[in-house]
Amino acid sequence: MYGEFFSRTDLGAMKSLRESSVSQALSGLLGKESVIRVGSNRYMWNHDGKSVYRPSVSPELGKLSSLLEKKYPRADYILWETGMLNEFLNHQLSRNILILDVEPMLAESFFEFLHPCYPGQVLCKPDRNVLETYLPMAGIIIKRLISQSPRSRRKPHEIRLEKLAVDLFADKTVKMLYSPADLPDAMEIMFKNYAIDETTLFRYASRRGAKTKLLDFIHRETGIQLATEVFP
Repeated sequence: MYGEFFSRTDLGAMKSLRESSVSQALSGLLGKESVIRVGSNRYMWNHDGKSVYRPSVSPELGKLSSLLEKKYPRADYILWETGMLNEFLNHQLSRNILILDVEPMLAESFFEFLHPCYPGQVLCKPDRNVLETYLPMAGIIIKRLISQSPRSRRKPHEIRLEKLAVDLFADKTVKMLYSPADLPDAMEIMFKNYAIDETTLFRYASRRGAKTKLLDFIHRETGIQLATEVFP
């Protein structure tokens, strides 16, 4: 055990629990947010009152979500909106754009379905030139869903904070939507206020080819102390 950090084995020893009882005890502690998960078999006592991230959803996002769930009940996608970023950014975004990360083979199908509902507002896998030209009219941006993107345990299409943090840092489309000067503070606010599974965070960063750069950024530009470095 490393200070505030512990493993499943540590919890069993602390509480004098048999192995068969550890999972139930841990689930109860996680449910009450007395404990937060910070990595693979890495937990910490939640003395700072961190929360599990549950994004607020606008009526616009709720409407789109209902449309997609009816049309594509088995499709693999993640739906979020840029308004969620305002919680973390110093310079608030004046417009709310809905972001749809969808498996590549279905991107065109999603576009064909949404275009009549949102005429002139849907951009499908835009490159930088298209985004710079049409961003003022965009209401929905369809992007390629990276394989093994973090999944919400509550809702299958809800964005997890680990994905939001990495996309804020590494996604070329998302980076065009906010001021880069806001990134260090945004990352610090995420780590300060919410439980972040660092194993999930860096696994996804690796999928995006950004793990080393993200680690370097955290060390150089923020005051974040990574739990997985304190408790290797």
